[in-house]
Amino acid sequence: MQEPTGWGFGEGFSEGLYFHQKRKRVEEADELDDIHHFGVGYSSDNSGDGPRKSGRGKGKKRNNGFTKDVLRSALKESMAGFVGPTLAKVAYKVGANQVGNIKRKVRKAKKEVSKMPMSISRSNARSIALPNGNLMLSDVSKKYIQSFLDPFNQSVLGVGVPRPGSMPSYKVTGFIRGTGSIGTLGVGFVSISPCVVNDRSCVFYTTSAYASTQVSQSSSDVNADTNPGSATSPASVLMTNLPYTQAQVTSSTNGTIIEGRIVSCSLKMYYTGTKLNESGQYYSYSDPTCDVICGGTHLDAVQGTGGPTTALLAQKDGCEITHVSGNTEPRLIVISSDAFENDYPRDNSTTLRKMFPYSQNNTMVDGNHAPPVAVIMITGVASQPFYFEAVTHVEYAGAGVVQSLLSESKSDVVGFDSIQCVIARAQRAAANDPRSNINKCIIRELNAEKITHGLSGKYSR
Repeated sequence: MQEPTGWGFGEGFSEGLYFHQKRKRVEEADELDDIHHFGVGYSSDNSGDGPRKSGRGKGKKRNNGFTKDVLRSALKESMAGFVGPTLAKVAYKVGANQVGNIKRKVRKAKKEVSKMPMSISRSNARSIALPNGNLMLSDVSKKYIQSFLDPFNQSVLGVGVPRPGSMPSYKVTGFIRGTGSIGTLGVGFVSISPCVVNDRSCVFYTTSAYASTQVSQSSSDVNADTNPGSATSPASVLMTNLPYTQAQVTSSTNGTIIEGRIVSCSLKMYYTGTKLNESGQYYSYSDPTCDVICGGTHLDAVQGTGGPTTALLAQKDGCEITHVSGNTEPRLIVISSDAFENDYPRDNSTTLRKMFPYSQNNTMVDGNHAPPVAVIMITGVASQPFYFEAVTHVEYAGAGVVQSLLSESKSDVVGFDSIQCVIARAQRAAANDPRSNINKCIIRELNAEKITHGLSGKYSR
């Protein structure tokens, strides 16, 4: 009898053995298929028993795979004690599938989101709603909110208002630094009327001669631009590092028109007197409607009337009260009360509005000055000094601006509206929480609204 040839017996036998071993490996792999639902491979020796991913058979990862196998087996056994081994295996697989689906969705979302910053950096035009529900601010909106969070920082130089239309503008930062004193009656203050010109007084502060407990404006018989301060009125100062004068900003001659708008404005103060005399409180208030906070006009020989005292200021809903101490630095921001105030003034706007965009057409002394709309009061020992600093970020546009000074402007309607809402709420929240401040409240509102400066970066301070 002829023996089976190698082809007839050996080849068929080998092929059958191969499929038998393969089926066995598949069945063993099926026992542990939940491993793949978690995206984790397991290691084995070189015998070919079970799936094995390259690079996972050595060192820590091999031990980790073994530990996870033990934990999974323990979990299945504990479940089997309640529902039996079959149902335990089914329940575990369902759970593993659900977890795997969640992880796959997260990975997919991250992959989609990872493409977003490139498009934003190119266009810088809009904030993006992320798959996790956060609103990621565009670059232009991030800089805009930073001008409220940290307006005195050099990083916000060149900031603009991210609202339509986004015409090229000349972006400038003006600032004032100085010292004042608490008056003879133990009350002092510094106030501000945001402006866009360099030859009109916009910051007012008390000297040691001040003899009133009210916030008053400059006297009408003394030039408000050079008022040295007296017993009845505060001293005044110009923001001389702004580039344009009143005549330039209010000009209506074709080819010379310059329009200015305020991006953000902030005022801060802190006590610099002796430690022995350190006492009293700060009262910070920025009127939400940009109304007058210093009473009516008056002569230098007469005390001003109608201005708030610390007691009256404390009753206002937007007043923030803090204790005078070496590490306390009250700061307020002035925000517009109407949408048109964030835009450039029209040709038919009043002269006062072109110089003082937030003035609400309230005049002081004459038609060329606007009274303050925000103030920080301080109580304490008479004649003790304090330091103050004011900063205003301004944009200029128009034919009168030298074209080489213009830089590109970009708009972000979603980011701008979100920031305006956040700042308005934060200002009120700071007044209602004596242990907080405007920065903390802005950050709290940003995080509550899920507004981020990156893919997952929350604002912090």
